[in-house]
Amino acid sequence: MLLEILRFEWAYRRGRPATYIYFGLLFLIAFLSRATDVIQLSAGGQLKQNASLGTATSMVVLLFVFGTFIISAVMGVAIVRDNENNTESLFFTTPVRKADYLFGRFLGSFLILLLILTGMPLGMWIADLMPWRDADRMLPVRPIIYWQPFLTLAVPHAFIMSVIFFSVGALSRRMVVIFTQGLFFLILYFSGQALLSQIDNRDVAARLDIFGIRALSELTRYWPVAEQNYRLVPMEGILLENRLIWLAVALALLAITYRIFAFRVMNTGTGKLGFLTRKQAANTEALPVPPALTLPRVHQQFNWTARFTVFRRMVAFYARVVYRDMPFIALAISGFALLVFTLYQETQVDTPQLPLTSEIVNVITSNIFSIIVLLIGVMYAGELVWRERAIRLAQIQDAMPLPTGLTYLAQFVAVLLVMASLFIGAVGIGMLAQLAQGYVQIEPSLYAKEVATTMLSLSITIGLAFAVQLLLNNKFAGHAVIILVLFGWDQLRKVGLEHPLTQFDSGGTGAYSDLNGYLNPIGGYLWLKTYWLAFVGLLLVAGLLLSVRGTEESINIRGQQARRRLTRPFAIALGAVAVLLLSSGAVVYYNTSVLNRFETESEQEAWSVEFEKVLKPYAREPQPKITGVSLDVDLFPSQRGFSATGTYKLQNRTKQPVKAIYVQLYPSDDLHLTRLTFSKPGRLDSTYAGRFWFRLYTLAQPLQPGDSLQMTFAERYTTRGFTADGASSSIIPNGTFIDQQYFPTLGYEDRYELADDDKRKENNLPEKERLPARNDPKGLVQGALGDDADEVDFAITVSTEADQTAVAPGYLQRTWEKPGPDGQPRRYFSYRMDRPIANFYAIVSARFAIRKELYKPKAGNPVSLEIYYHPAHAENLDRMMRGMKASLDYYSANFGPYQHRQLRLLEFPRYRGFAQSFANTVPFAEGMGFTQKISDEPDKIDYAFYVTCHETAHQWWGHQVESANVQGGTLLIEALSQYSALMVMKQAYPKEMMQKFLKNELNDYLSGRSFERKKERPLATVENQQYIHYNKGSLAMFALQDYVGEANVNRALRSFRDKWNLDQLAQNGRYPTSADLIAEFRAVTPDSLQSVITDMFETITLFENKVDKVTTKPAGKAYDVTLTVSAAKFRADSLGNETPVKLNDLIYIGVYGEGKNDQDKLLFYRKYRLTKPKETITVRVNEKPTRAGIDPLNLLVDRNSGDNVKTVE
Repeated sequence: MLLEILRFEWAYRRGRPATYIYFGLLFLIAFLSRATDVIQLSAGGQLKQNASLGTATSMVVLLFVFGTFIISAVMGVAIVRDNENNTESLFFTTPVRKADYLFGRFLGSFLILLLILTGMPLGMWIADLMPWRDADRMLPVRPIIYWQPFLTLAVPHAFIMSVIFFSVGALSRRMVVIFTQGLFFLILYFSGQALLSQIDNRDVAARLDIFGIRALSELTRYWPVAEQNYRLVPMEGILLENRLIWLAVALALLAITYRIFAFRVMNTGTGKLGFLTRKQAANTEALPVPPALTLPRVHQQFNWTARFTVFRRMVAFYARVVYRDMPFIALAISGFALLVFTLYQETQVDTPQLPLTSEIVNVITSNIFSIIVLLIGVMYAGELVWRERAIRLAQIQDAMPLPTGLTYLAQFVAVLLVMASLFIGAVGIGMLAQLAQGYVQIEPSLYAKEVATTMLSLSITIGLAFAVQLLLNNKFAGHAVIILVLFGWDQLRKVGLEHPLTQFDSGGTGAYSDLNGYLNPIGGYLWLKTYWLAFVGLLLVAGLLLSVRGTEESINIRGQQARRRLTRPFAIALGAVAVLLLSSGAVVYYNTSVLNRFETESEQEAWSVEFEKVLKPYAREPQPKITGVSLDVDLFPSQRGFSATGTYKLQNRTKQPVKAIYVQLYPSDDLHLTRLTFSKPGRLDSTYAGRFWFRLYTLAQPLQPGDSLQMTFAERYTTRGFTADGASSSIIPNGTFIDQQYFPTLGYEDRYELADDDKRKENNLPEKERLPARNDPKGLVQGALGDDADEVDFAITVSTEADQTAVAPGYLQRTWEKPGPDGQPRRYFSYRMDRPIANFYAIVSARFAIRKELYKPKAGNPVSLEIYYHPAHAENLDRMMRGMKASLDYYSANFGPYQHRQLRLLEFPRYRGFAQSFANTVPFAEGMGFTQKISDEPDKIDYAFYVTCHETAHQWWGHQVESANVQGGTLLIEALSQYSALMVMKQAYPKEMMQKFLKNELNDYLSGRSFERKKERPLATVENQQYIHYNKGSLAMFALQDYVGEANVNRALRSFRDKWNLDQLAQNGRYPTSADLIAEFRAVTPDSLQSVITDMFETITLFENKVDKVTTKPAGKAYDVTLTVSAAKFRADSLGNETPVKLNDLIYIGVYGEGKNDQDKLLFYRKYRLTKPKETITVRVNEKPTRAGIDPLNLLVDRNSGDNVKTVE
């Protein structure tokens, strides 16, 4: 009988159109993801389009996004279908065994499911064989790269999910429960997101992931490009553990299902909590017949008051239906529990944010909780629309004297009220979380605004869900359409539909800052939301016209009913939303495409291509250098604009005459150059000004080498209406932060060229190197901070609104107040620098509070330390002050004197998350230190202190020594600043804590390698690759000072600074490179350790260190610790291909004991020269050891540092 039921299920599924639709959907998406740019699931560059890892990842992602829905539709209904069609009694009254019935249904459906899922590998395989594929972006097509991940990843996943959906469907026999469990899987997946943010928790998150996405990500986290291209994903490690865990869960669940499945007809009507228990079903048979009742006299009313009363009561009724439904209760509890968990996890990172209302409400409205609320709304939109038909009361309700649409409108409002109540509950939890952390500055108004804006957006989606259900008249098809909208609408950008009028529910308030509030003006947000509300309203009216009322469901009958229903009220409603849609759309279009320019991605790409093809020839022409900058800038923060006049002093420092001067303005339609003149006669050509903001001034007499002239200009930045991309984060009402890029530059600007090599090839452009070679003659005479100037004399006068303070590099000469052009009072600030600085400056204006302190470093002159901050953000000022003081002490003593008399930190809004060091002035993002909750616990790192140290170090590395604009330049600027900050931290933290920081740096470096799409470079030739100059730079510099001595490294850096500071530029004739720095390092490094420099700086060297076994035995009052360790060494090329290298290296062996507060304490730490793949080492310690290992502080680049240390056996 098992085979007969299996064949029946197979035949039934094979004859269903849905089977072929599902197969076709997966095939089409897989095909499009490979053969076109419509759907993109993998990156480009050196990572080929049919890379092995990319294929496996794409398959897993497709299973996650679309497979869950398909598996639920195929497997979840195998048993429920009999209940829905009232055919289960036919099976239960025949001599069919329960095992045959269950497993026959399961196997038949599962075999069909596997055939459906083959659409993924087939779609990818056929796509990779298409003749239009670019051979340079492809590897040889091998069938194994499609079918190996299908068999090892897709099939086990399909079995796990099939068992769960089948079991829950068999036991509940309710479609809503099947749909709900898909949401639980989503919750389970996202619950791992918070865990994944911490290195120590990633394995736990990977094991918990039922989809296997995180496990696959963890297994392949450090794979370089070469491995991603060619290596098949092995079923091993964390991925194997994950699959075995969930296969065991699936098999156990299948056994439980067989054990408790009731092989008889069950009453699955809804009771108080959505289920009718067996006891209740039994009791219903014994209910007594009620006595005759006297019915009250009924007064019929059909006016608007009566309709409103009915509407209000229906809203309350449907809200209760949702509140009492068990799936809702389970989802709500899960959502609140996950919210509490997320809020707790936010406090467990090394440096969490203060529990500001903006932080808490962001967790509520922009995290997994809001996704759960959205999914609840979408689910119950379908459930309520189909509720009466599901319980067979639709005909009774349809016969009621109620207007068409009143019921659906009540259901819509009920769902929104339920969602709003969930957010209100979440707000209560958020406030309690703030109070629990001792934070009492709660902002109820901000909670209200965030919930209101979130609910407005959600109401648009829920309105669409109701409209789709009414129009399609199919619950699951309606859910499928909404899922496609939520997950797939954004892909329309690939075919050019990028305008906000075509991107569903576009428009947002932008990020929130305590300084400035929301980034985007409210006007544009409201107009876009009005447009989408009208769009959804139009669909809702159409859905109501076509809604089913009665037993006829054919589209022809529904069309006839729609024509009869199109009465005056419906016509007015239809006309009103149509007018609202057109008028709001017109306002949006006028602002985004008339007042402002809207460009699609392809149009922006075409602009960059044309810019390069037209203007690139000018890049070879000699240009003068800017030697002096004098600016007058009037900021209008409330209007989001400014005006400026300026004078540049220019000098020809080349050996050739300069015939023409090329002036480039920042390419923005809001920025207008109103005047441009030169002190020497010539002709201004503005041919390219309109298209490229590029002007040519041809001199009547060429500017000879050494000669100078002046350039004066005036410009205006004006914001008009609102744009498609949202407001600028630079010029805002409180916290304006603009830099030198807003003012004219000289020469050809290659930063506006197309950077992506794949797109360059498509546009017939040559491959573009990130930076010139280290010996490039032109790059050697250009500074990394800008190629149109060396150092400049700098003066600036800034005016701003009367309640704000404007700050720029230099020393404040005077400040005054006077009415501006509009008659309103304004404040003026005049700054002048007393020595030349890099042509690299910024202006910040806000309503600041100021803290000042005069500090005398251990070496050098007194320095005025100043912090300009938002008045409510005074929490960490002491830490930042300590950071500046400690930095000035260490850097002045070891690298040379600080060049200024002042050092300032300036807070700016969190819209941009970085700190940036200008001459004596460091703008510092709100969320990077000012609003962090920093703990003094011994196992926590003070990142506000660290970032302050790093940015202060740039006053030496960047402003005293500026690298040439060639490969390796950021080693001199960023890596040396990392090292400097680490040395200050080293004085404040023990070695055990430094290991924690270095492990994070190691993880970020190795992860960065896997995202490299061009070429990984050694540190000595880094091409502005952050994972190299920041993360690997930290490791290399810390290891170098550990091996050769901190004093020796500092001596080399002092010598380097003395030889190559900007005061010596004229004498040296060029800027320094990494070769100059490495020469200084080699000079202080013994011959026996020269290989350390080679490994860390000049090659890509990796280690595979591991401790195999650790034992200990008492030796009197001491302990002998014996370690068996393994070590291997590799060299990698730019793509990650590795070659073994003979091991002959000094590597640390460390032993830990128990320290204070349960923290590790290093009992032994010494270098050993290892030459063999496996060695046994015995050391003696004076305290009881707990753990021991090889390279315990992670000084070396070890691809698997998790096995470096092991607990003593």
